[in-house]
Order: sequence, then C-alpha cells, then structure tokens
Amino acid sequence: MNLTVWVELTYLVSAVLFVVGLKRMQSPATARNGNALAASAMLLAIIATLVDIDVLSWTDILIGVTAGAGVRGALLRPGRRLFTLNLVLAIESTSHTGESS
Repeated sequence: MNLTVWVELTYLVSAVLFVVGLKRMQSPATARNGNALAASAMLLAIIATLVDIDVLSWTDILIGVTAGAGVRGALLRPGRRLFTLNLVLAIESTSHTGESS
C-alpha cells in the first residue's frame, strides 16, 4: 500500500477513536479514559497530516505554529494569567450548560 492509503486509513481510525472518546466522556466513571482516547485520536490525526505532504507545506505549518505560540504568549504573559484562567473557566462553564438535562 502506498502512503496515501495509510494516511486515509489513519484519518478513518482517528475519527472513529475520537467519536468513541467523546461517547465515553458522557459518564464520570469513563470520562478520563474518554478524554485520553479523544486526545490520542487527535494526535494520530495531526501526525497523519504532517506525514501527508499534499495537505500543507512545512512553511504553512511553521507559520501556524508561530502564530499560535504568539497568541498563547500574549494571553499568558505574567500580568494576564489570572484573566486568562478566568476566561478559560468561563468558556468551559458556558459550553457545559444544559448537558445534564
């Protein structure tokens, strides 16, 4: 099999693992396992994207990483850590409202 087939199979496996991980996050007893499974699936998809040269060039990837690091650095500079933590907690709390009903 050539590289393209392996990349597509990796995307398929990653998507299935991600959905299973999300499903396992519904119960408190299996949430930690589900989170790890979904994170592993995302890592697998990222690796497949990096291997597949047709998706992005390395220049585009480096620009994205640099931009992401710059935004993260601006949000987490020493004077803003508490603000950023409160912002993240506010976003997470609003995204989970209504899930228990």
